[in-house]
Amino acid sequence: MPILILSLSVIFVFMIFTGMGIFLWQRKINRPIQSSTEAMRTLENADALKLHHAPTQLPLPARLNALSYHEGPKSWKKSMEIAGQKLQAQSVTHIILLHGTFAGDDPLDIFSNTFEQKSRRTKWLRAIYPLRYIQQMYRKVKDKIIGNVGNFTTEYCVTLERGLKTQIQVHRFHWPSGNHHLARIRGLLSLVDLVLNLQLQKKERILMIGHSHAGQLFTALTQMAQRPAHFSKVLGHELRLIENPEVFQLKLEKLYGLDLDIVTWGSAPRYKWHLPSHWKLVHLLNFRKIPPRFPNPWKLLTAGYGDSIYLLAGPGSDSLAPFGRDRKRNQVLDSVFGVGLSLRHWWFSIQTGIKLHNEGRHFFIDYHDAGVSRFFRSFLGHGIYTHPGLMLFNFEIMINGLYSEKEKKD
Repeated sequence: MPILILSLSVIFVFMIFTGMGIFLWQRKINRPIQSSTEAMRTLENADALKLHHAPTQLPLPARLNALSYHEGPKSWKKSMEIAGQKLQAQSVTHIILLHGTFAGDDPLDIFSNTFEQKSRRTKWLRAIYPLRYIQQMYRKVKDKIIGNVGNFTTEYCVTLERGLKTQIQVHRFHWPSGNHHLARIRGLLSLVDLVLNLQLQKKERILMIGHSHAGQLFTALTQMAQRPAHFSKVLGHELRLIENPEVFQLKLEKLYGLDLDIVTWGSAPRYKWHLPSHWKLVHLLNFRKIPPRFPNPWKLLTAGYGDSIYLLAGPGSDSLAPFGRDRKRNQVLDSVFGVGLSLRHWWFSIQTGIKLHNEGRHFFIDYHDAGVSRFFRSFLGHGIYTHPGLMLFNFEIMINGLYSEKEKKD
C-alpha cells in the first residue's frame, strides 16, 4: 500500500509540473502558424449547432451475436430494408467499414515495420511468419474485449448486410491503426488495392465509412487522387513504401475515375480535403454544446460536450513512431500533410472550439451518451458511433446527407 500511494503521488506531482510547464511555455512562444489549421473551420456560434437526436431506446444490443438480426424488431428490419433500397437506387454495390486509431491489429506499428524491412530477405521469411499469427490472434482478442466500441466486428458487418436485404456487399477493412502519418499511409495503400480489386462496373458506387482517424485515410486519398504523379514519387522514391511508382500512379488515376461516397464518424480534421467533384462527403459528429476555450476536464471525461476525443485530436496530436526509420519518414510526410507531432500546434488546436473539415456536410448529433455510467459504452463520447443499435439511425442520416436533392456544404 505505501508503494501504491508513493506511485500515485509521483504521478500526481508529475502531472502538475507538466501542466505548469505547458502553461508557461505557451505564454512564451508565438502563436503557431495558421497553415497548421488550414484544414479546418471552427464552429463558434451555438446557434449554428443544429442538432439531430439519436433514439434513446436502441433496437440492438452493444454485443451482437449470430442471432442479432433475427432478434431485431420488425420495425427496425423494415426501416433497414428501406435504407438498403435507397442505397441500391443510388447504384451503391459495396460498403467498406474502417475502424479508427488503436482499434486495428498493429496499433504500435511493430508488425508493419518488421514485415516491411524483412520481407524482401528470403532468409527472414520463415522467422517472421509466426508474427502474422500473433497479429491475427490480437485482432480476435481485441474484438472480444472492446466489441463495437469504436470498432466494427464481424457480427456488425453481417447484421448490416442482412438488414439492407440487397446485393450490396459489406467489407470490413483492417489497417495498422497507429496514430501517425505513416501508419495511415500504410493502411491507405492496402485500401487502394481493395477498392480497385472490387472491379466496379460503370456507374456503380462504393460507400466508405471511417471511424475516428480512419477519416484521414480518406482525406489523404482525395489528395493522392488529385496529384497521382507527385504522391507516387514521394511514396516510391523518397519513402520507399511502394516498389513501382509508375504502377501506383496508374492505380491512383484509375481510382480517380471511380464514384466514391465517403462518410466519417467522429474524424477530427487533420489533413486538408481535395475532394473530386464526382465524390460525395459527409461527417457525423457527436456534439451537444460548444465547449469554452478551455474545456472543463470533468465534462471531457464524461462526454459532457459530446465527442471529447474529437476535441483533443487536432494538429500535433500524433504519437511518436517506435522506430527511427519511421520517424524520419513521418518528418517527410509532415511537409505533405502538415505537422503530425507537435505539442505547440496541439495546444493551439484544442483552444479553437469545435473544429470542422474544410469540405463536406456536417451533421451534429446528440447520441445521449453523457455521464459517468455510460463511459465504457461511449468511451469519452468517441466510441458511440459504432454501437449496433445506432446502425439504422446513422444510415438514415448518411443517406440524407449524401443523396438528398438539396445537398449543400454546411
